[in-house]
Amino acid sequence: MRKMPEVNCSRGAPKGRYECAYPPTDDIKLHIAEVVISNDGYDNGGAYWGTGERLFMAHAGCDYPDIEYYTRARNKIEAVKNFKNRHPTMVFRNYKWLEETNG
Repeated sequence: MRKMPEVNCSRGAPKGRYECAYPPTDDIKLHIAEVVISNDGYDNGGAYWGTGERLFMAHAGCDYPDIEYYTRARNKIEAVKNFKNRHPTMVFRNYKWLEETNG
């Protein structure tokens, strides 16, 4: 489980987190991780997401800490499809088999 960065809650928890505004270049390989949401709808860093479908993030890791994207999905396969629908140039680390078999 990835520890989410703490958020400033001095005026209440923010709703969600900021996403990177631009699509990643194809030389940046992204990881996919499920964001653990409490029964109250908060991630482990204090941001509020609400409840519902599972939440996934695509992130570039320590090399590019500001590159993060979020989507709701039933599973990782659906999450990859959601991310690729929004940003077709996304490349995922260790998910080549998934991209080949599930487009």
